[in-house]
Amino acid sequence: MSSFFERWSARARENRRAEPAPETGSPPDSPPESLPEPAAAPAPEGAELERLLAELPPLETITASTDIRPFLQSFVPKALKNAALRRAWAADPVISTHLDVARDYAWDFNTGTGPVGYSASLGEDIVQKSLDLLKRAEPPQPPEPEAEIPPETPEDLPPETGEGQNVAEIPALRLSLRHGGALPG
Repeated sequence: MSSFFERWSARARENRRAEPAPETGSPPDSPPESLPEPAAAPAPEGAELERLLAELPPLETITASTDIRPFLQSFVPKALKNAALRRAWAADPVISTHLDVARDYAWDFNTGTGPVGYSASLGEDIVQKSLDLLKRAEPPQPPEPEAEIPPETPEDLPPETGEGQNVAEIPALRLSLRHGGALPG
């Protein structure tokens, strides 16, 4: 087996020698140098910032159809951005009335009823539907009587010889125990 490993090791060394050395230039995953880097827009300050914030619509006018993209710009303070998002979500009935089944504490599990649709009433509905189906089912038809078979009389039975079978005549049964072939030793 050691000769196998020796051959494998020799081949691995040959492959390492045969491979060309990687170029020392830029790694292949880096972006090409010809593309310019995007320039970050300077954040507005002072009077410019106040003017841009004044152009934003008032929070009270935000409805479900209001475009809130101006509130998502980088210069908008986080508190104002969150207030606009909260107002838009509260104004949209699709979002504000959505009840997620994964919410914590949505139902009081200590009452024994649990979430709606997952209680014992579900089992009661199934039982009631089953009982209704059984009530609607037709009653079983009584079986039609078949032709009467006369009872056997002692005259119809084969005659008994009165002789029991001799136990000595029964061939000996050979019981073979198979438990894996182990012999007691």
